[in-house]
This record gives sequence, structure tokens and C-alpha cells, in this order.
Amino acid sequence: MIIYLVALTLIITGASTSLFTLLHGRVSKSGLRLYDAKGYWVISMLMLTFLVASLAYFWGVTRFALNLEDGLEPETVIGMLATVFGCITGLGVGLVRFSKVTPSVSGDGL
Repeated sequence: MIIYLVALTLIITGASTSLFTLLHGRVSKSGLRLYDAKGYWVISMLMLTFLVASLAYFWGVTRFALNLEDGLEPETVIGMLATVFGCITGLGVGLVRFSKVTPSVSGDGL
């Protein structure tokens, strides 16, 4: 169970850090407006939540369920809730860090 939760946490942390670094780099180079980057961040975190929660469900059912007709095992539910909690935390941390980003000013008025 611990390996299951640690693996999900590492996936969420790695993916959200990579996405934030990509968007932060685009804003810093003036290729993307800060307002748009925040919107892309929200959408990407929603997609990440869906994808990793799906992975948590599949991995939890195949690993912990003895019989598929019995319903969800508590370990699967805990993994899915941990995934949602991690993604919501990443969303909040990213939006706070985006508020501290100062985009470079270009002369073209974008």
C-alpha cells in the first residue's frame, strides 16, 4: 500500500513540476501571457487529475481486489482520494507561484 501511494505521489509531483516549469518558461520568455498561463495550468491540472485517478483506480483494482464483483477495495479509494488531494494541492501551489511570476516586457504590445 505504501509503494502504491508513494508511486502516485511521485507521478503527480513530477508531472505537475514539469508542466509548471514549461508554462513558467513560456511566460518568462514573453511567449505566453500570465493570464493565459494560469488558465492552461488549471486545465492541465484537471487533465492530470483525471489521468492519474484513472491510473490509481486501475492499479488499485488489479492489485488489491480479490473479486471484481465485491466493489471497490478501500485501498483503491484511498489511492484515488490521495491523487485528487495531490492534484488540488498542486493546483493551489502553482497558482500562488504564478502570482509571483514577472513576465518580461516586450516592445510589441502583446
